Amino acid sequence: GRRSGPGSRGPAEWRLGFSQVFDVSGQRGARVAGAKADLMREEARMADLTRRILRDAAFGYYRALYAAERLKLALAGETFASGILRVAERQHLNGDMARLDANLARTTVSVMRADVISAEAACGSASWDLQILLGMTAEEAISIQGDLRPSRGFDLAEIMRQAQERPDLRALQAELDEAKSKHRLGSAQRWPALGLGAEFGRENGESTALGTLSLDLPLFNRGQGIRAESLAAARRIQAELEASRSAVEIEVRAAFDLWQS
Repeated sequence: GRRSGPGSRGPAEWRLGFSQVFDVSGQRGARVAGAKADLMREEARMADLTRRILRDAAFGYYRALYAAERLKLALAGETFASGILRVAERQHLNGDMARLDANLARTTVSVMRADVISAEAACGSASWDLQILLGMTAEEAISIQGDLRPSRGFDLAEIMRQAQERPDLRALQAELDEAKSKHRLGSAQRWPALGLGAEFGRENGESTALGTLSLDLPLFNRGQGIRAESLAAARRIQAELEASRSAVEIEVRAAFDLWQS
């Protein structure tokens, strides 16, 4: 601004500058790769959440279907036992059967009735759980249809191949890629940053224009912290990814064996 001190005379002086820092060490590429890996991780986590919900809903459906079939079987058993009891009571009245055998038939009916009550409770519980998994309201009615007979076959090799692309594994892989990108970013911070710019001003009544070149030297902050942190994270995630892949393989093989049984 204008100098206004004692004895000062002269026009206002000013200076205006612009500068742009250029990436010459790959920092921008590492940031972009890290951002993409972070996006892929969140998308994989969302897909894994969907997979878990669908899996739980499928399990809930088959539990409800099993409970409904068990209730049908228990009702049929109760009907059959009641018929035997009626025959036993007639034979006992006619003197063709001992009281002990008639009492045994009566006990069998009581046992079958208890089984029906237990099956009704299990059927109701399974239906309620399925309603919750499907996001239904309490006022909505649910009807379980289907049967437990196998409707298709499975190829273990194909299932194993698909299992290695599960969303939870893809989320871990994306997290590992993000940690590697951070390590590259820390390594890139060891190199100087180049800046180009221009300055415009007015001094002693004359206009000035200057080109500028800057070189920021990372004497103290060379990305040591980022490199150490990202390297430790990458090692942890790599171990977790390998353990998860082994767990998935065991899980698939065990499920396939159970299905065959």
